[in-house]
Amino acid sequence: MNYIKQLYVITPFKGNNIERLKVTIYSLKQLKVGFNINHLIIHYNSKFEIIEKIKSIKNTKKYNLWPISIKKPGIYSAINKGLDYLSKDHSYIVLGSGDILKLVNNKQLNLLKEDITLINYELSSKNKTKLFRNKYLGMPYCHNAIIFKKNSLRYSTKYKISSDYEYFLNYIKTEKIDLQNSNNNINYQIKVIFESELGISSNSIFRKNFENLLICFNYFGLKGVLLNLINNIFKIFLKKS
Repeated sequence: MNYIKQLYVITPFKGNNIERLKVTIYSLKQLKVGFNINHLIIHYNSKFEIIEKIKSIKNTKKYNLWPISIKKPGIYSAINKGLDYLSKDHSYIVLGSGDILKLVNNKQLNLLKEDITLINYELSSKNKTKLFRNKYLGMPYCHNAIIFKKNSLRYSTKYKISSDYEYFLNYIKTEKIDLQNSNNNINYQIKVIFESELGISSNSIFRKNFENLLICFNYFGLKGVLLNLINNIFKIFLKKS
């Protein structure tokens, strides 16, 4: 079997909340894994002293910190910059500042090198969330809980919120991945714990829905638009009932 030897973690970092960033860093440092973790922190709009604090964080035998500065702001610009540092077929995951990777048990984790790996996730609030969602409503699986294989694709910067949705649709098409089969291949040995309420998409529901609708039209045509609208109306109806 072909196992991952290097896992690249890309974390866009805006501003100066280094305590949230440290939560992610220390969760990665504590992982008992059979591969090296290369953590690319792509920072922008941060004060000099914060950048210096990031640089001062020590590596371990399995954890390597790569602080990278960019001038162009934006989450998707930061992710694209991180991808530029990877070679073709390198495995990578995008984690936000404050996201936590945690092993379910204390056994050493090894990951098969695959075109895509879905890992379990939950909210830090412990509120239940449905892992898979309707592909016509937007991103069908949490973007921060997917290990991709680096290829020629990049994230579009014309969207503020939903580029992960467009990237995902492009990715499964390029790599010829059957999304239906992926539903049964979630890795429950490790999980991502994240706080969705602090994410940009949770604070811009209208824009997210509008961008999702545009992407849905581009990839699924009028059928996608119709299914998007029907499912959104159904969601609203359920919330009110």
